[in-house]
Amino acid sequence: MIAYLLIISSVIICLGTDVSAQNTDTLYSLNATIGGGYSLDISELAAPTTGLEINRNQYSVFARLMWQPEHLLSGGIEGGYTVFYSVNAQDRGSAYRSAVPFYLVLSMKILDGLSATTGFGVGIASSTVIGIGETINSSSVSFALMGAIQYLKPISDKFSLGGEARYTSLDLYDDELISLSILITYKLLEY
Repeated sequence: MIAYLLIISSVIICLGTDVSAQNTDTLYSLNATIGGGYSLDISELAAPTTGLEINRNQYSVFARLMWQPEHLLSGGIEGGYTVFYSVNAQDRGSAYRSAVPFYLVLSMKILDGLSATTGFGVGIASSTVIGIGETINSSSVSFALMGAIQYLKPISDKFSLGGEARYTSLDLYDDELISLSILITYKLLEY
C-alpha cells in the first residue's frame, strides 16, 4: 500500500510542479552524491522466530547522479546496496537478506536546501544462508520504490553535506525498510 502511495505522490508532484525557468541566465549542474548510514527493516517476517536471533538493525549505502537545472524538479539515476536483516540460529548457522537497487530518481526542491526525492526501478534481492561448511545464495529481481526527504547544506562551491530520511520497498517478498543516511554531494559540472 505504501508503495502505491509513493507512486501516486510522485505523479502528483511531477504534474503539479512549475518547471519553467525564473530567468534566462539559468545554470545547470550535474551532481554526484554518495550516502550511507543506519537502516531498520520494518517488513513482516514469515519465518518462525523461536531459537533465532533476528537483527533488523543494518546499514545501507548508495550513489546518485543528478542533473539539476535551476528549477524545482531534478532527475537522475541511483544505485546502492542495503542489508534488510540478518538471522543467527545459534550453532546451526546464519543468514542475511540484502539487495542492490537501481532507480530512476526525481527530486523536487521544497525549501532552500530541503528536497523530496522519489525513485522507482528494480532491485536484485539476495538471500545468503551460511551453514555448517556450506553457503547457499539465492537471488531474484523485484520492483523497487524509494521515497526520501533530504537536507543539504553547501560547505564550499563544489561540496554540500547533509542528511536523508528514506523509505525503501521491494515488492517481490514485501521487503521494507527505513533509513537515516549522511550525504555528501560534489558538483561535477556546471554550465
